[in-house]
Amino acid sequence: MKRPFLTPTGTVRRRFLEGRAEETSPELPAGWAERLVERDVPETTLALAAEAARWAEAAQGADRTALISVLIALLVELRQGSSFLGLSRERISASLEALGFTPLEKERAVHVAARLVREPEWAHGLLSVGPGAPLELARDPVVGAVLVPSAIAAKEARLRGELAARQREGSEPSIGGMNPPPGAIASLNASLPDTSAVAAILSDLEARPTLKGGVVTKLGADQRMAVERALSRRFTLVSGGPGTGKTSIAVAILRGLVRQGVAPDRIALAAPTGKAAERLTRAVALALGSLEAPAPLDLELCAKAPAASTIHRLLAYHPSTGRFGFGERTPLPVDALILDEGSMIDLALMDRVMAAVPGRARVVILGDSDQLPSVDVGAIFRDLVLAGGASAVRLTESYRMNPSDPAGRAILAAASRINAGDAEGTLAAIPERGPSAAIRRDGRPLHEMLESWVNDRVLAGAEVSRLASQTYHLERGLLVAAEQSQVAELYEHLASRRILTVTRGAQRPTGQLAINAAIREMLRRSQRQDPHGSDYLPGEPVLVVVNDYARELYNGDFGVVLRMSDLVRPGEPQLYAVFEKGEGRFVCHPIGALRTELELSYAMTVHKAQGSELDHLALVLPEVPLPILTREILYTAVTRARRSVVVQGSEAVLKAGVERRLLRFSGLAW
Repeated sequence: MKRPFLTPTGTVRRRFLEGRAEETSPELPAGWAERLVERDVPETTLALAAEAARWAEAAQGADRTALISVLIALLVELRQGSSFLGLSRERISASLEALGFTPLEKERAVHVAARLVREPEWAHGLLSVGPGAPLELARDPVVGAVLVPSAIAAKEARLRGELAARQREGSEPSIGGMNPPPGAIASLNASLPDTSAVAAILSDLEARPTLKGGVVTKLGADQRMAVERALSRRFTLVSGGPGTGKTSIAVAILRGLVRQGVAPDRIALAAPTGKAAERLTRAVALALGSLEAPAPLDLELCAKAPAASTIHRLLAYHPSTGRFGFGERTPLPVDALILDEGSMIDLALMDRVMAAVPGRARVVILGDSDQLPSVDVGAIFRDLVLAGGASAVRLTESYRMNPSDPAGRAILAAASRINAGDAEGTLAAIPERGPSAAIRRDGRPLHEMLESWVNDRVLAGAEVSRLASQTYHLERGLLVAAEQSQVAELYEHLASRRILTVTRGAQRPTGQLAINAAIREMLRRSQRQDPHGSDYLPGEPVLVVVNDYARELYNGDFGVVLRMSDLVRPGEPQLYAVFEKGEGRFVCHPIGALRTELELSYAMTVHKAQGSELDHLALVLPEVPLPILTREILYTAVTRARRSVVVQGSEAVLKAGVERRLLRFSGLAW
């Protein structure tokens, strides 16, 4: 029997009444839940909206049903990253149309939205003008009347206050978080270091460049400008696409700061995810270790270089209590903070960071403002870059996907057309499938494309299969040294290629969970494995989805499942999940201890892939142009690749995605 959808009136009650006339509440029309799930909206959204509508006791009957639809639209806007829902006729209609509501349902919702603006007391208990209820009625300078959760409004107000306080260096934060005047971010730097001193530091850095493969690498013109701004100002934003040298800029800023007298232990490096933080730590150590003619200050920095951490770890987050050790009352002990992958930082986390950083400390945020914003509420980095004036630097030259290389040139061209919203140009830049194209479309049925991907990219020959299926050995919990190179080869192979999806769920065959299940079934059949055996097969890629602080495994960490035998305690080989922690160092954990924190990772969502660098990727488009499919998600996906991209799906869906912008409405943007 099909599982009934969740309902606020009681899932058990609904199941008991299944098939009876009383099953569907008059407030929840039949088919709403199915319609929302088809559009990748969790069924809990309907349950939460229906429960919240009950708080407005005056809303009854058809009005309550219409209020539920307005609250669904708000929850979907929040899920898509906006901080509020515009209550104009146009915005309500557009939101509900995308969710499949009928013209009559939309009209009733527009009527209720207008009543909320006209008579907010009608929704007393749910809504208030100003703080005091779960939702607030506010007015945006551009959008007009909006519905915003009170908790989100408070965070935006605090963040505006922090930025205004940095504008007036040394003053107290503004009360109530008033909007800073136009160009406020550009003037956050009231007291600037001497420009001639900064110029001298830049000259010294250029005289001592880094070496890559024996080749001297110097900062480009836009990179130099970014470093100059960071050394001259209290707040700097650096936005650039993939491979534009943001890490090189971070290293140059570090070297410049110590030349300005900032102690290495007073500089913090952080990123939103453990993967991004680990990559930043490695890149900084590699660059500092390859300097040509390093100065004594460079050698000191090399010995005491700060290791990057996640933002949560930096702020001393306690998962058991949900509290942060550092904040407004207990500021971070730093004189400078460099944040990487700024586009992934949501409103709540940026609010926490800015509250914890001392007012006179330097703050540098690096990221890509054209990339997908954070999964949660806010497009903070994009909004700040747009408003940043002289404090925001845009990088334009890519050093990763070299335009002189045919593959890099093709991927860059496609990313550029997508970012410009040029649908026809995108189709020209991503031609139909051909054997040699670095970026191409694949219009075959999904199952055929997946079979080719598994054979050509995942298995990729007898050597990969051998490495995946053999038994490895542990001694005192560590992988034996003689087998580390083989594990590293397999690990790098699997980590460098991935299928990216737009949606996560299993309801659609193009969702992440559905594709992982399909590939799993292909491999089980090909390897003649018992489908009722282990949850994992040797050689399968996995992803950590729940932070495990005891084992130092974090959401987004990539691993590989391998069969292992313990030399100290001989017995039947067991399956272990193996994770790389530093160059050539692997940690191994029994699958049984981690099963609830892992999931298959042949495929992952584009959101989850943010910050990744892949050699080869396949992007699977949904069957229909869902609202979640935008040019930002396409741009982010394509720019993860260095060597090849396959886009699977219809031409019409691809065009629709390129033409749709990601609309995030924010009280910070204006």
